[in-house]
Amino acid sequence: MSADDDILDEAPTGIWSRPDPPEPAPPDVLNADEVARLLRVDRKTVYDAAGRGHMPHRRIGKRLVFSRAALLDWLACKSASKE
Repeated sequence: MSADDDILDEAPTGIWSRPDPPEPAPPDVLNADEVARLLRVDRKTVYDAAGRGHMPHRRIGKRLVFSRAALLDWLACKSASKE
C-alpha cells in the first residue's frame, strides 16, 4: 500500500455524490382525495365540509375542486380564530 492510497482513503466522498433531485412542486388545484390527505381527514369529511360551505371549493360539473392556496389561507384563519 502506498502513501497515495492512504490519502484517497481519507478523502471526503460527499463532494462526488450527486445532490438529491428537487421535490416536485405541489399542485395548485386539488381533488377531494388530495385535500383529505393534506388535512389528514377522511374523504367524506371533506365532502361534508364543502357541501355545508365550510371549506373553500368550486364545483366543476359534478366534481369538487379545491385551491391549495385558498385551503391553506382558510386553515390559517380557522386556527387563528380559535386562539
